[in-house]
Amino acid sequence: MYKKILEGKKAVFFDLDGTLVDTEPMWVAAFEKVLLYVAPGTALEEVYERSGEGMIEKWSRVLALGTMKGQHKAEELVDQTHNEFLKILEAYDLDPMEGFWDLAFELRVEKNIKLALTTNTEEAVGKKILEKLNMSDFFDFVIFGNQVKKKKPAPEIYLTAAKELGVAPQEVLVFEDSIYGAQAAHNANMSLIVIWDGDTAKSNFPEETFLFMENFIGLAGNLDHAPEDIFRAIEKRTEKKA
Repeated sequence: MYKKILEGKKAVFFDLDGTLVDTEPMWVAAFEKVLLYVAPGTALEEVYERSGEGMIEKWSRVLALGTMKGQHKAEELVDQTHNEFLKILEAYDLDPMEGFWDLAFELRVEKNIKLALTTNTEEAVGKKILEKLNMSDFFDFVIFGNQVKKKKPAPEIYLTAAKELGVAPQEVLVFEDSIYGAQAAHNANMSLIVIWDGDTAKSNFPEETFLFMENFIGLAGNLDHAPEDIFRAIEKRTEKKA
């Protein structure tokens, strides 16, 4: 029998890209545009492959291939990718993953739980995404990747957020989508729910993961039930839609 998801919890932390909002297509498009300019002979699939991995690691991999035109530094290429992403972002309307607002209302208003955004994304980009989502002042605490010494999978970002909100790691539930992010939550000794892409093997995530979900639908109204009860509720909703 699983423990109740919110048993003993005082805070819930959300990752941004891939968890709170699906920005991955925009990141891929931005990266590919820069890649086509600096290394037109390099296939995207060769270098854009790891869930939750930072842009600096991706561009370092491209540099290691030796296929670039001219001299480039990984940091400069990251900045170019961010600029391209922001151009793409400007042309799009963004909405959070389905079910988020219902969940957030229940957590904050009905259960008086603190909410934080904990993302590896750089502040300049992350703030623009939050603006698009109308969430600039929504969270009790926000921390970006450039504000810590070690990004995920290191636990620093989560431990820092917990300290700022005055909660113990064991009192935190984390929503993550990537292997790196999930490992960071696990390393911080926090409970975990994965917003799952349906492709990454579940065995790559911590064994203690509570749930794997497509989005946030089905959580609101079921947070006082055990995970298996939530699965049943979600299955019933799916059956009704079918």
